[in-house]
Amino acid sequence: MRLTSPSRRAAGLLAATTIGLSTAVLSVTGVASAADSAPSFTFTTAGGAVTSGVVPNGICGIDWRVIGGQGGAGSDLIEGGQPGDQADELHVVTAVTAGQSFDLYPGGAGGNATPTTGGAAGAGPQAGAADGTAGSEYDPDADTDTANSTYGGGGGAGSLAKLHGGTGWLGAAGGDGGGATAGFGSGDTGVDGLNTLGDTWFAGATDETGGSNKTGAGLITGTGVACAVPEAPDVQQNETEAGDGQVTVRFFAPYTADDQGNPRRNEDGFAYQAPDGYEYSLDDGDSWDTLTTAPGTGNDEALYGTVSDLENGAEVSIVIRATSAAGPGKTSEAVTATPVHVLSAPTDLHATVGTSSITITWAPPVGPDAAEVEGYTAWAIPTGAQSSADMVFCPDMDAAARSCLVGVPAGLAYSVGVSADNGYQGEAAFADTGVVPAQAAPATVPASSGTMTSSDTDGALTAGEQITLSGTGYLPNSTVDLYVYSTPTKVGTAVADEAGNFTATVTLPASLANGTHHLVAAGVDPSGNPRYLVVEVTVSGGTAVVTAAGGLAYTGFSALPFVGGGLLTLVAGAGLLVASRRRAS
Repeated sequence: MRLTSPSRRAAGLLAATTIGLSTAVLSVTGVASAADSAPSFTFTTAGGAVTSGVVPNGICGIDWRVIGGQGGAGSDLIEGGQPGDQADELHVVTAVTAGQSFDLYPGGAGGNATPTTGGAAGAGPQAGAADGTAGSEYDPDADTDTANSTYGGGGGAGSLAKLHGGTGWLGAAGGDGGGATAGFGSGDTGVDGLNTLGDTWFAGATDETGGSNKTGAGLITGTGVACAVPEAPDVQQNETEAGDGQVTVRFFAPYTADDQGNPRRNEDGFAYQAPDGYEYSLDDGDSWDTLTTAPGTGNDEALYGTVSDLENGAEVSIVIRATSAAGPGKTSEAVTATPVHVLSAPTDLHATVGTSSITITWAPPVGPDAAEVEGYTAWAIPTGAQSSADMVFCPDMDAAARSCLVGVPAGLAYSVGVSADNGYQGEAAFADTGVVPAQAAPATVPASSGTMTSSDTDGALTAGEQITLSGTGYLPNSTVDLYVYSTPTKVGTAVADEAGNFTATVTLPASLANGTHHLVAAGVDPSGNPRYLVVEVTVSGGTAVVTAAGGLAYTGFSALPFVGGGLLTLVAGAGLLVASRRRAS
């Protein structure tokens, strides 16, 4: 076959941007389901029969083989004519999408010449699959001997496959008709069946000629290439929830599009198929069952899959995968969990506020669940809190517990909860509180309940100076307010830690009077009773305060014993003076 002209080559054109969408028809031998096999799709058409089809779901590519019709043989009365040329073949894999339709036009073979006439043109089934041309007479001795006339074979028709949704074509030229031999040269040949389509090639196409499979009528075959199956779901290892005979797994669906909405593709260029469901396996993928899923709420983009009918107390290992029209997706990492019987919520819940504390009381769950209780968990969290970091808990409690006291920072309202457990936290009961008050400051310096330490080593401070105070023995998580006396003035606040300790740095008022003062830490002890720690300091550099009679300034400590002693001394002195005078008389 001569290849002197570009138009004499097998040509292919399929622009990826012209592919359309729809659903499947034509020889689908596999159906997408939860089975482990991908869908299959094949077709064959030959000999001039026009065929149409639609790409089925799960198919993202077609492996095409397009072969033109063979050229007819030439005729020579003396030595026999040349055989017709074999057709071109186009072999290419193209990307397609579900629902894309196509038409197939296999070209007919060119007719062989006879001693008296040229070969008939190979017939294209429809316009676009160009016919070959009939072989013509070749008569070098026409003026003297018409008996030596020879005739060329008919040209084979091109074979074409058209993909709808654009101008994409795949095509292979028919073979040239054979000419005469024995010194007469080649006879006229059939025209190339693809002259009008130009030379644009689809990426990956191969121009193959010759071969026993390229003789006779044109042939078009196709084998579907399954879409890329979904990637593995992204399971959240630490967010699996075990329940009564069931386990719920939180996971994210495989992504099928990028941030711009473009399809994600595998290394072969085929789009990942979107999941149409999910399956789970309890035996590392040997068998699979349908996984019931539910979407998250609000801004939660995760999915929640629940595996039911499990044995309580028996640990299970769960893997999940997506299903799709292209077949099952890749398997996730395994998550393990142990189903348990979830106890119902405690009853008769009450929350009573106290000084920087809440007393929580409850009754056991009703029914047989009460006998399974191994302990209780109770907690409080500020109303409207956005983080569990602000949640405080009662100490560990056994099955006999019916109340607890929990310390909380004062000045807030709280939501309170309590749940029973049997090795696994059960359902919770809830209640709300009003605003929790702080410990009120006594009008005068209170008696100290213990020792408060300070960063001051000699008890001598300057007004406006900072001092660090530390104490212990308070209800964990409760508020400790810090005051300086005479008139109680608040200078700071602290929250006791889990051990009931606090440390705080405060600044003495710059206007504090010179003299002796008392720093007081006011809060509650682990039983909710008032607790005060007191430390005495001597302040200088502040405000000098002198009474109108030139007496001592009141600084908040009890001066009465000293004032009284002075008064008694004066009175005693006066008495001695009177007695002396009497003796003199």
